[in-house]
Amino acid sequence: MDRPWWRRFLGYSLTWHKRPLLKVAPASLTRFKEKVRERLRGGRGHNLRRQIAELTPLLRGWVNYFRLSEVKGVFEALDGKLRGILWRQ
Repeated sequence: MDRPWWRRFLGYSLTWHKRPLLKVAPASLTRFKEKVRERLRGGRGHNLRRQIAELTPLLRGWVNYFRLSEVKGVFEALDGKLRGILWRQ
């Protein structure tokens, strides 16, 4: 037997608090960051609107799938990284 917070199911995991919260599993987050990195790498030198148009379906799909997550820090961190990319452009 394993502890619930060490397990993952369909990309979700649980926190270890007394009342567990649903969160994005670390492996799912790593895979998503790699997909975003690949898409941004291929778009260097391209128009910013084009890069946003390529990322929009990926971001919307990912956020809609994980909208049940109760731990929102992951989404805030991703938002900060994407804002940093926009700032550098």
